[in-house]
Amino acid sequence: MKFDESGWLIGRATPWLVSDCYSLFSPDVSSRVDCGRWTAQAARFFDASVEVTPQKRYPENGQPIRDALQLHVSFAGATADVSVQTLPLEDAHSLLAAAESAVARMGGAGFDVLLGRARRLWQIRMDGEPRAASLVAALLASVWLAPVLPPDQSCMFGVKGARQRFEALTPRR
Repeated sequence: MKFDESGWLIGRATPWLVSDCYSLFSPDVSSRVDCGRWTAQAARFFDASVEVTPQKRYPENGQPIRDALQLHVSFAGATADVSVQTLPLEDAHSLLAAAESAVARMGGAGFDVLLGRARRLWQIRMDGEPRAASLVAALLASVWLAPVLPPDQSCMFGVKGARQRFEALTPRR
């Protein structure tokens, strides 16, 4: 991937396959990466640290329509790099359909309302370390209170479910 001087993705991001990533459906239309908030939430709720690459700047209060980044994550004695991308939800009809199908199988459970409010897709790729991708999904779900569609498309879950999945993958210290 190539990035400009503000750290924004050059070129067009296309949705990743749902089976390769966690997909978050954010009610916030913004593509901004709030490094301070992400770092604070990672430390406070997950005893983890995150570092964004490339660093993002938003000159003249602008923001990209689509963007991508790497998150370097340290947690539970492990470190990993996790790929993240974001794009407008209207660019991801098949992912929205997969999420709607998962919600229907659950009988709604309130996720139908949350999904109806979604405006932006954030995807966390399952590269290498599955605990790291799970942690980032839980972290970003906590930032936006966004419902999450896991790679297996079995259901939708929120912050609590994302955290439980991460904790199930992470041995206690």
